[in-house]
Amino acid sequence: MTPKERFLMAVRGGQPDRVPVFDFLDSKKLFKHLLGHEPDSYNSIDVMAATKMLELDAAFVTYGGVAGYDNPGAGAGKDTYKDEWGTVYKTSKYSWPVDSPIEFPIKSREDLSRYNPPDAAKGSRLDDIAKGIELSNNEIAILGGIQGPLTTAFLLAGWEALGYSIMEGGKLAEDIFKISNEYYCYAAKNMIKAGVDVICIAEDLGFEHGPFFSPKMYQKHLYPYIKELIDVVKKENVPVFFHCDGNLNIIMEDLIGLGIDCLHPIQKSANMDLKFIKEKYGKKIALCGNVDSSNIMPFGSRLEVISETIEVIKTGAPGGGFILASDSDVRDDMPVENILALFETGKKYGKYPIEI
Repeated sequence: MTPKERFLMAVRGGQPDRVPVFDFLDSKKLFKHLLGHEPDSYNSIDVMAATKMLELDAAFVTYGGVAGYDNPGAGAGKDTYKDEWGTVYKTSKYSWPVDSPIEFPIKSREDLSRYNPPDAAKGSRLDDIAKGIELSNNEIAILGGIQGPLTTAFLLAGWEALGYSIMEGGKLAEDIFKISNEYYCYAAKNMIKAGVDVICIAEDLGFEHGPFFSPKMYQKHLYPYIKELIDVVKKENVPVFFHCDGNLNIIMEDLIGLGIDCLHPIQKSANMDLKFIKEKYGKKIALCGNVDSSNIMPFGSRLEVISETIEVIKTGAPGGGFILASDSDVRDDMPVENILALFETGKKYGKYPIEI
């Protein structure tokens, strides 16, 4: 099978020839090791080159204008910058490729009444996607990246204003959710038309101990907007890869009901038990991730990474519908040898039937 065929079969719940291997490549050290240079910004040329060298099955590329991924401040030698959404970010050696938001454009309804969101149809937004698709040569699956409405609301209003809005009826939050969906529904359709294989929606919903808000608040205020975004994608018969950190145990049924095809990253440190989740939900959705990125990947030995990866394969892979990855992303706090060990182990021990 080609990497693309392998990934798409697994993301739709099937069993390919081996477990697909994928991750979000957020480590400048890894790029330096592979390509000889550190990217100034996250871009499809470097991502595709690294993906091919690592022999991964899929690559993540964002739609132009996804908040935080454009980084003019770092390139200009400054430590802060404002993106086109109006959010101010602070750069640091720890934040790449998505910087830390420090100032927000919408703190009140008055701010909202004056707010002009960016134009999703801007001509250059598909450039990185088009280049990624071209470089994939139809061999590697391309995940087109967008963000969910809660993520947009946090980046436009900040947690304080957003939290007050939710607690006081949610009107401001929902109006921002509408702004987000207007942009990202268009972005999803535009990327699908361009030829992406999967749409990845980034929408963190929880802390390590549980959801940010109560399930009832999510059901009332947020889920209709996530469902709208998912429905736009599913209407085009394209699978939805849903990235959502945190402890999601009490909202798993809700997430499945929204129509996602694959859930990432099954965060181990957030009490997301892969064995339990696979047994209970593995016939309903595909799963991706679960190799410990909080302890083993940054602080463990190479042998510990290999052992951890084998255990994740043994638990998640049987029956198919599983993609191997860390339970977040690969970052600069992880030794390059540990990142390579994760990928190498997946390709070595992930062949079906699983006999390890």
